[in-house]
Parts: sequence; structure tokens; C-alpha cells
Amino acid sequence: MSHFVAAITNTCHSSIEQNSSLETLPFPMVSLPRPARVPHLLTPNLYGDIFSDLAAVLVGGLGVLPGANLGETCAIFEAVHGSGPDIAGKAVANPTALMQSAVLVLNHLGEKAAAERLNRAIRDLYVERRSLTPDVGGSASTSEFTNAVIRNLESSVEP
Repeated sequence: MSHFVAAITNTCHSSIEQNSSLETLPFPMVSLPRPARVPHLLTPNLYGDIFSDLAAVLVGGLGVLPGANLGETCAIFEAVHGSGPDIAGKAVANPTALMQSAVLVLNHLGEKAAAERLNRAIRDLYVERRSLTPDVGGSASTSEFTNAVIRNLESSVEP
């Protein structure tokens, strides 16, 4: 399990524990003997969509999941979540998924140091439980979360 996913899981675990029982967890995740040890699942698009939505239960919601569609000659990176019409215009959307998609892009392009730096800047907010958006137990706006990540990037030393 990546450090980022571990931080998200630890942050959100108590709410999952309070709101779910083993019987209500997604069957494919429960049926995998150790889902945290499965770093990649290769599936057709529909099943990948279903698995990513189900995996969101394990890590705090769709707002934190990045996505990558890798082809032989091209790649597309995106946040897994949909449009969020229920939060449109409220400035509470969680930008983590989009930022983590940028981490995937940087890794794909071979920019490992930049990817790790951005990942660490995001992860630190979750570990310290500060500037988090409401979907993961905080009260920060989208801009406040983003600005906190930027401050973390500005204060970090490049490896």
C-alpha cells in the first residue's frame, strides 16, 4: 500500500468502521485475500470503473482516487470521481484525486522526484489532518486545501 493510501485509509478508517460492516463492503474487495497487496488490476473499462468506485469505500471516497488509462501509444490521467452536481458552486470539492492524477502523470513521464514531492505535499495534509475538505472529515474549502498543498511544496526541499 502506498504511503498516500495508508494516510487516507488511516484518516478515513474510523468513519468506514462506524458506517460499514463486513457484509456491506463491496464483495470484490472482500473476496480478494489481501486487497492492499494488489497494486494494479487490469480490466476492461466497465469493470475498471466498477472496481475504482468500489475501492473508494476503502480509502475515503471518490474525491481521493486518481485514475490512469494506459495504452500502447498514449495515456490519459484523470480523477475517478464524476461531476459532483450536489456540490457544484459550493467550493468544497476535494482536489486530491486530480492532484494524485498529476502524480501519476509525473511518474509516467519519468519525473520521479517531482512526483514524490507532490505526493508528499498532499500526504502531509492527511497525516496532520489539516486543511482537509468536508468529504474526508475537514472543513476546508477547495482553495484552502489547494493553497495548503502549495505551501507544502514551497516549504519542501527538492530531493
